[in-house]
Amino acid sequence: MPDNKIAFIIPPGHQKFQQPVLNEQADFTFKTNTNKNSSNKLMMTLHEGFPEYQDDFGKPLLQTTSWNLWESQSGSYTLFIKEEIPPRLARVDQKFTVGDLFVGFSNNNEAIYPPGQLETRLFSLWLASLGDIILHASGVEKDGKGYCFLGESGAGKSTLARALAKDPQATILGEDTIILRYLDGGFWIFGTPWHLDPDFCSPAGAPLEKMFFLDRFKPNGINLAPNTVGISKVLQTAVIPYYHPDWLSIVLDNLVLLSGLVPFFEFSYQLGADAWKLILSA
Repeated sequence: MPDNKIAFIIPPGHQKFQQPVLNEQADFTFKTNTNKNSSNKLMMTLHEGFPEYQDDFGKPLLQTTSWNLWESQSGSYTLFIKEEIPPRLARVDQKFTVGDLFVGFSNNNEAIYPPGQLETRLFSLWLASLGDIILHASGVEKDGKGYCFLGESGAGKSTLARALAKDPQATILGEDTIILRYLDGGFWIFGTPWHLDPDFCSPAGAPLEKMFFLDRFKPNGINLAPNTVGISKVLQTAVIPYYHPDWLSIVLDNLVLLSGLVPFFEFSYQLGADAWKLILSA
């Protein structure tokens, strides 16, 4: 580590996820893990600077303007976030059990959360290896049932989540990012800490009851959506591992199962309407 003192922080949304929760996601992993090489715990060692063996990263799986991903012959993965300050690089083994996090600290760094943007990328890899995905969506739990709302930016996910939160029996799992998992023969949605407003996220999860695709430009109403339309919309709003054929195959198989187990709806909601009445009547 550098000689100067580095202050580490835990973002407010993450602080909720430090405590054990009922039905925590790890409890399900051993029952339905389709990738026998994967695990439910990852231990990371933090390093200052970057490794000298960069030629040993392996073959590139993904190269974008924001991050790169490599896979070595041994099956380990290397991730590099290009544009984040300070820059970060992570290496994890094939089983997602151990890894190393490299951070380019400097004397000018303010207090930081070491994983930074690498965190969501690591989760997307681990989840994809299980056939599970991160959704650009909002999610709500009410009476032990989960409701998921998908849409592009500006579709009204956060607005709807805040409207539904007025019900004291409802729990907002997330207003912008949700994890969708296939567990014990059914689909569950879980909250994530990756939100601008930490008041609108929760570490809880719930079995998925219905999935809605938002359209803010139509009158209030809900219509049943064909399975093919639903799968297409999920693909448009999810983090899909197109770079890894084996994982992609599992994810697509799970989406087919999803369409047979969970009803899809097209949902138009305008401010002032009774959103819960529309949702529960679908």
